[in-house]
Amino acid sequence: MRLRDAITIFEDEGQNLTVKGKGVLPATLGEPSVELVRIIQSYITCDGRKDVVRPHHLKILAMLKQKCVVNLPAFLNFLLHDVAQSMRKSCHVESVVSHHGLIQLIVSYSHAQ
Repeated sequence: MRLRDAITIFEDEGQNLTVKGKGVLPATLGEPSVELVRIIQSYITCDGRKDVVRPHHLKILAMLKQKCVVNLPAFLNFLLHDVAQSMRKSCHVESVVSHHGLIQLIVSYSHAQ
């Protein structure tokens, strides 16, 4: 999903989103969407950059609001592939992994066992 397509979904609801770089400013989504996006960024998309909401975050948010249909297994596989690529390119894998909330939860759970 391209940014313009994602924005259109939310503008149809009457929201006026502010574009910043490759995404939109989280505050322009309004409540409760801001909190949902933080959860999506931290635990689903494994994204450490929270200053902008990227199209893939908006796609999941739109799916949760029943505004679009998403093949969730394929989408999550795509996101996992992105994380793997980031880790391969990084000289400091620990810093890449530390951004990924879901991975942190899994590791913490494993250590607690």
